[in-house]
Formats: sequence, C-alpha cells, structure tokens
Amino acid sequence: MLLENGLDELCDRVLVIDVDEQTQLARTQKRDQASEEQVAAIIASQIDRATRLSKADDIVSNEDDLRALYHQLDKLHAHYLDWLHKNESVCTPRRNHYHGRSD
Repeated sequence: MLLENGLDELCDRVLVIDVDEQTQLARTQKRDQASEEQVAAIIASQIDRATRLSKADDIVSNEDDLRALYHQLDKLHAHYLDWLHKNESVCTPRRNHYHGRSD
C-alpha cells in the first residue's frame, strides 16, 4: 500500500521483498485458504511487480526458504546500521525516523 498510495515519497528508502507472481499466488492460496481467482484479484489490485521493483532502493528475494531470507535481511540490516552510523550527523530525527537519502 505504500507505493500504491504514493507514500514512498515520505520514506528515505524503499525495501521490497520480492517473489515471482506464481509463488506469491501459491503461497497466498495456501496461507489464506483462498481460491486462485480470489488471490489473483488481490494481486491485480496491487501495483505491478515491475513498477514495484523500479521504485525499490533495496530488493530482497523471497524465492527460497526462511534461512535464505533471514540471511539477506541480516546483511541489509547491517548495511542500514552502517549507513546510519556514517550519516548520523546529517540525519534529523522525524517521529523516530531518520530523514535523508543514502544515495
């Protein structure tokens, strides 16, 4: 909903957890006990994958198991903490949110 509503403009960075549509469809059907048609309608109401990925500053793949996902997230978390430490003097707290791009 962040990207669908243009709220990414309020963010310093956008992280997208990505998975291909077939995997998304299968996982959502299993989790929600929903039909393929119901899940397809939900996916269709969202911003398309290509646009979502084009708006991302960082992308994490969720194609593999949880161990692989957590490994990627741990590395990215360390990267974010390192960036914050290096840029602490230029970041201004805004409602528990640091403002400023790391580009």
